[in-house]
Amino acid sequence: MAKIIPIILCGGSGTRLWPISRQDAPKQFLNLLGNGSLFQNTVKRAMRVSGAKANEVVTVSLGSMVKDAVMHLRAIDPALAQHVLGEPEARNTAAAFALAAFYVRKHFGEDALMFVLPSDHHIADEINYEQALKNATPAAEAGYLVTFGIKPTRPETGYGYIAIGDELSHKGVHTVKAFREKPKREVAQEYMDSGEYLWSSGMHLFRADTVIGKFFAHAPETAEKVEKAFFGGVSDRIPAQDLYCEIKKEPYEIAVLEKASDVVVVPSDIAWSDIGSWESLWEISGKDDNGNVTHTGPSGQVMTVKTENTFIRANDKMVACIGLRDLIVIETRDSILIADKTASDGIKEVVTQLQKAKAPEVLRSPSQQHSWGHSQVMSEGAGFRMKEMVVKPGGARSLKMHHHRSEQWVVVSGEGTFTINGQTKTIKAQDSVTIPARSLHQLVNTGKEPLRIYEFQYGAIIDDSDVVRFNDPDARAAEAPAAAPAKTAAKTEAA
Repeated sequence: MAKIIPIILCGGSGTRLWPISRQDAPKQFLNLLGNGSLFQNTVKRAMRVSGAKANEVVTVSLGSMVKDAVMHLRAIDPALAQHVLGEPEARNTAAAFALAAFYVRKHFGEDALMFVLPSDHHIADEINYEQALKNATPAAEAGYLVTFGIKPTRPETGYGYIAIGDELSHKGVHTVKAFREKPKREVAQEYMDSGEYLWSSGMHLFRADTVIGKFFAHAPETAEKVEKAFFGGVSDRIPAQDLYCEIKKEPYEIAVLEKASDVVVVPSDIAWSDIGSWESLWEISGKDDNGNVTHTGPSGQVMTVKTENTFIRANDKMVACIGLRDLIVIETRDSILIADKTASDGIKEVVTQLQKAKAPEVLRSPSQQHSWGHSQVMSEGAGFRMKEMVVKPGGARSLKMHHHRSEQWVVVSGEGTFTINGQTKTIKAQDSVTIPARSLHQLVNTGKEPLRIYEFQYGAIIDDSDVVRFNDPDARAAEAPAAAPAKTAAKTEAA
């Protein structure tokens, strides 16, 4: 049996999940179900059902997201960060599929099976999921392009549909009669009632050499440009930027799948959700006797009175809901969303307006996860920002400096070492330190408890463009080695 290589597509933003999802905190990196990020859950699930080892998982991410992707992968197993490809620019899934195919062929062989998965979906029935993959494997080995279809549970207008045909000699594998684009509601209802249509899940299985051949047959320009970018990059994990950015933006389904002849579908009853909206998250979450779903953050609380079928998330404050029905109520430190549960398009419209205004509430999350711990913006204004940072035991922040801002730190709890301009001292609860602009500094938690610090930033430039970092605990060692400050190129810090 050919080796199955999970390919995790780690991109997108999930704008319908605002205000939790932000530009710097896209959906796949969020812990929405209380058991790790969607990305981490996808990786672990793919390894379980495929039997792949950590060093056999390939992740395709935008270059701007590679740091976060690596951090989430290393939290599971450092070996998972071995095969992370960084796209210089988003060119849709056709380019990502082709890039992954050339990489897999080089590192795992042309007969390796690529199990391509979006990073932000939820699958509750893992037993049927594993069986669906087993059903698909012989067909993929035989040279078919296999896609996985989901039995519709509602007349969804946001998904593509697959018309299924006869079952092949391969058990559980059907021919594809046609692909249908996102239909109107009445048409979607007809598809659902007929029992002959499946939702297109975005999950696929095929041999590396098979899909490369299909690309050259049906999307030759994309195949040629991806191949040149792959072999012309600084490494085989980072394609040549100028060449890659010329590639046509097109989904794999349109570029290849809908044009190819040897395409089959595996009907999959796996309790699947793409978690594309707050309503879909409500649907798959555990509910109380009144149909309510509640989530609370570090200091959030929820109270309900005569409230039904409502999704409530309180991150920092007490949220009391009285007499509500079929609503979404989301509270974060800087934003509050109250919406009809079915109004996902309206949320997307709000996000579009906020993006046009370059509002911080859509660009940056108040809370950020890091390899060393987490931080949260508590207050900010012209010339200042107040943050809380919590460094986990053994955690180390990067060695860095700021050109235009100074900082004051107050230690609330825990202990560690603080180094400034080559001088190191121990700090503990009730200590304070001053960091003038242009001072080289680093913080390490040497204790057994979290090190909690309030950080007050002030100066002419407060945003993170002013941070120069000389080593990066989240970066891949092969591409961002630590070096002496005088010899290291400055990098803009994302945390």
